[in-house]
Amino acid sequence: FPSHDTPGIDNYRDQISHKDGFGLSWFADGKWHTYKSTELYTNDPKLQPIIRNIPKNIVVGHIRKKKYGKKSIVNVHPFLFENQIFMQNGYVHDFPQHISKIKKAIFPEYIPHIVGGTDTECLFFLYLTCKRRTKNNVDAFAQMFHLFKEWNIELVANIVYADDTDIVISRYLYYDETRYENQQYPPSLYWNISSSNGILIASEPIQDATTLIKENTIISLNHTNGKMDEYRI
Repeated sequence: FPSHDTPGIDNYRDQISHKDGFGLSWFADGKWHTYKSTELYTNDPKLQPIIRNIPKNIVVGHIRKKKYGKKSIVNVHPFLFENQIFMQNGYVHDFPQHISKIKKAIFPEYIPHIVGGTDTECLFFLYLTCKRRTKNNVDAFAQMFHLFKEWNIELVANIVYADDTDIVISRYLYYDETRYENQQYPPSLYWNISSSNGILIASEPIQDATTLIKENTIISLNHTNGKMDEYRI
């Protein structure tokens, strides 16, 4: 269903119907913890007790609308691997046609850990491959996005990645301009400033004080000291 949450843009990539599961991740005692379900979040009786008992300083959440991969717990975001989490609002265009090319770019030792059918899980391990090469989160994002430009594969990538020190967030779209008559936009992504001086980054304008994050932007936040940087790519 189309939404109009990006101001002034009728952006069909903004979606309002997400019924294929949800997941939460939170950072506590030096580790990322996750809770995931294939239920609609409003139908899960375990959710509210979990929310009441988890630390509220760093929490990420995802509500899934499936595009690739069946409705299954292995396909629910966020994905967790070696104390790193990854989730996406977006897609790899024609993913089944390109999965072989993408997997060839992933370090072989990561392939057995791809257990679901989503493009996001493949992107996670492609990102980790790039990170091992670059030794830097932001450079790893840039390298991964550059691969899709080289391959000329459309990529819609509003992504959250986090490890034990940093959270990296992207609002990004690469597309072949010859396929479209009009300019294209990634899904919306907002800064929401809460009354408690916290920051909520979400696909919707939840608070009154909101700012739309610029397209093709990466935000890096060190969650141990609060240092934050913004990069255009």
